[in-house]
Amino acid sequence: FDQKKRTTAFDVNPLALILKSKHLTYLALIIGISVLVAKLVDYQFSAIASAKIDNPDDLTAFFGFWFSSFNLISLAIQLFVTRKVVGVFGVGTSLFFLPFGIMMGALLVFVFPELWAVIILKLIDGSLKQSVNKSATELMALPIPLEIRNQTKSFIDVFVDSVATGIGGLILIFLVTGLDLSTRFISLMILALFFVWIYFARKIRLEYIRSFKSKIEQVKDHQERKTEIDFTNESVLSGLSRVLRQGSEKQILFILGKVKEMPNPYLFDDVRLLLDHQSAVVRAEALRCLYFFRNQSLNDVVLPMIQDSDQQVKSAAFEYLIAHSPENRLELLDQYLNDKDYRVRGAALLSLAFEARDNPDLSMYFGLENRVQKKIQSLPKLKDADEIKFRKTIILKTIAQSKLTGYYPLIDQLMADEDKDVVKQAIIAAGQTLSPDYINEIAGFLDQEQYKDSARAALIQYGPAIIDSFSAIIANKSWSTALMLHIPAIATKIGTQQSVELLFSLLDHSDIGLRMEALRALNTLKINHSNLGFHHKEVIRRVLDEAHLYMETLQALYTQNTANTIGNKPGEILQNQEQHAARKSLIALLERRLDGNLERIFRLLGLKYPPDDILIIYQSLQSKKPDKRINAIEFLDNLLEQNLKRVLIPIVETAMLDNISANTIKNLNLEITSEFQCLSMLLAGKDLRITLAALYLIARLDNKKYLPLVKQYQAHSNPKIRQFAAEAIDKLSEI
Repeated sequence: FDQKKRTTAFDVNPLALILKSKHLTYLALIIGISVLVAKLVDYQFSAIASAKIDNPDDLTAFFGFWFSSFNLISLAIQLFVTRKVVGVFGVGTSLFFLPFGIMMGALLVFVFPELWAVIILKLIDGSLKQSVNKSATELMALPIPLEIRNQTKSFIDVFVDSVATGIGGLILIFLVTGLDLSTRFISLMILALFFVWIYFARKIRLEYIRSFKSKIEQVKDHQERKTEIDFTNESVLSGLSRVLRQGSEKQILFILGKVKEMPNPYLFDDVRLLLDHQSAVVRAEALRCLYFFRNQSLNDVVLPMIQDSDQQVKSAAFEYLIAHSPENRLELLDQYLNDKDYRVRGAALLSLAFEARDNPDLSMYFGLENRVQKKIQSLPKLKDADEIKFRKTIILKTIAQSKLTGYYPLIDQLMADEDKDVVKQAIIAAGQTLSPDYINEIAGFLDQEQYKDSARAALIQYGPAIIDSFSAIIANKSWSTALMLHIPAIATKIGTQQSVELLFSLLDHSDIGLRMEALRALNTLKINHSNLGFHHKEVIRRVLDEAHLYMETLQALYTQNTANTIGNKPGEILQNQEQHAARKSLIALLERRLDGNLERIFRLLGLKYPPDDILIIYQSLQSKKPDKRINAIEFLDNLLEQNLKRVLIPIVETAMLDNISANTIKNLNLEITSEFQCLSMLLAGKDLRITLAALYLIARLDNKKYLPLVKQYQAHSNPKIRQFAAEAIDKLSEI
């Protein structure tokens, strides 16, 4: 589990991930074009130099001098210029520096095919490629989820580079050398590639802005939408800087998470200012973010934060100081492990556990296990309730962080503690161990409202490995349906292709509530992880199945409404009160099922078509304004493929009607069924509540012709269905 948590396997072929994401596709194309152009520039530089310098020794000296000079200039630009350029002009604009520079150099060589001109061209390519352009290209990948970025980065760096190099070689062999083309012709080829390069650079810039804007909007509260941050007229880095200075807590935390993945010096000062933020959560996260700015030291600023009132901030401050004070970190730890304030000692112990988890020598040097043992032994002697609670929390975090397996029984013990906060921390600690043995124990807290969030968070910590466990749990029916209702939300947070496969498997579960939760989770995954595969053919099949079920339900509802109308004659309601109530209950269930059917149809469509478009259509259909509903149908009609349009448009139009008439049924090419046929069909369905309601109604119909039908269910696998069938048989037998 530890291995699976830390290293995620390639759930999807990297090439498939790239092709599914516009962002990654544009990035790969830009890198490929830049490599191809670089090969042409190299050839042009070598060809002109060889033509102008006859002496081999002079030529070698020429190449040696200029290649070393190019590297030095590139290093100087990287150290002193790149940060300012990217900061002032933004990531998107910085991406244009190299292609425009090469374009001007290529034009210069085309007009003046001389040595000085090609030196300028090579200087532009060599100096900007490894400095400004490299930084801008790396930052372009920032909005892509870290997991996807890790899976595709090596592929792009190796495969795309190799393919572009190969194409460049073929061009030089067959076109340039084979046709004996001049260096001026190569300049024309570079200029042609320049326009392609610029086209995709503009595309990825727009995609970059769109990705960040949508990500930030996702973390807004409803009330925050009025103070929305506009990125339209500024670089994205400037926009991120504004979020860090003016954004809400959720927005700031989101951006800090992204900065941690790829620290950008331009944002350092904005992150540093967050150390004075009013929110302790933001202060702690800012410290964790600054932890990754290895070349910047804020030890003097961070040191006083060890005395911060919030324990998270204390711990984050220790982690920062230890990481940025390698020369005296042992003295620092030793000093604060023996501090007079138990809260400071606790924060120091946590930092030691964090640093020692992959460093057994450090653990032995400070006697980490012995310190934990002493803290456990001292608990019964303490009288202050706050200190007891604090120490239990620190012990739990230390055990989980440093994987002290010998003390895992204490986690079990504290899961039954009288203090709710200690129980929550014990649940989280159990998840941090990544031990499979704790999964079922943690799950036991999922149906307890006060511990539900902690239990979910604990299971999410297992990472992709938890999906395999969930698959086994579902297959073995190890959990109750009530517990399994939490699986979709957890699978969504994992966000891998395995999550998609698991959720699709739940769409066949017998419990309709679990099926709906799985479908909602799939919609969330589609919105947040559009790079994942959602099996469009299977989606279409399920849409058609739901459409068929909708038609059947509509038939049954019309039949029951008709029977209910006949039974509403004066005097008959009083005579058959139980029958009337049973029928009303069944009608209410059928109406709810129609609503559920329609929602499931649209949620499934959201897995094939743009989710935003489908959501707009579905919400408009719920509107009381006729023009909105009509526009929604028109939109849907233009969006759907022909095979889906033919089935779904009539259903959507029917859903807008207030009443179902005989004409409605006939227009849908449905048969008007008898009540016996209707109830037989409902009993054969998979909806438990409707099956029970149908049996309950049959028992009150006073008609023996239903006896053979009901007897088919007296040996059913579901105990509730057996019970209702037995009651119906008893009542019908008395007639």
